[in-house]
Amino acid sequence: MRRIFGAALTTFGFAFTPNTNIVVTHVRSYSGTKVSIWQTNGTLLASQNVTSVPGTWVETPLATPLTLNAGSTYVVGFYSGGQTNYSRSDRLNTFPNGTIVDAFYYLSSADGFPSNVVTGSTVYLVDLRYTVNSGAPLSLAQHRRGRLPMACGPAW
Repeated sequence: MRRIFGAALTTFGFAFTPNTNIVVTHVRSYSGTKVSIWQTNGTLLASQNVTSVPGTWVETPLATPLTLNAGSTYVVGFYSGGQTNYSRSDRLNTFPNGTIVDAFYYLSSADGFPSNVVTGSTVYLVDLRYTVNSGAPLSLAQHRRGRLPMACGPAW
């Protein structure tokens, strides 16, 4: 894991496409002051302030659960708020209910939609908690148990 100290006021994220309808209940982040979910055209779907301790996973409930449709691509991200932020250089390409857009991360030099697409394997630590068909909550990388968390997976 890599730490970036004294980070600028930046929004980081990644894109994913569910292969079934999912209902997002929480966004998890490893640092930052706000978490958000957008459509790829920049339409904000959900945003929630975070009280975090950089370097620890924080699970932030959404004010209202958010349904994301199968086959549509979304961006999940966090606003650094000037805090130290964390990344990894490995990435999963799939999660139990969809795919993660590979070899890209998204960023913005402000609190807003991260519209700048950057090629690279860097993954900033943000994740979702969701349900499928009103089942038990899952995360984007729940299928990889017994390893440390990374951007697309909380405590596995």
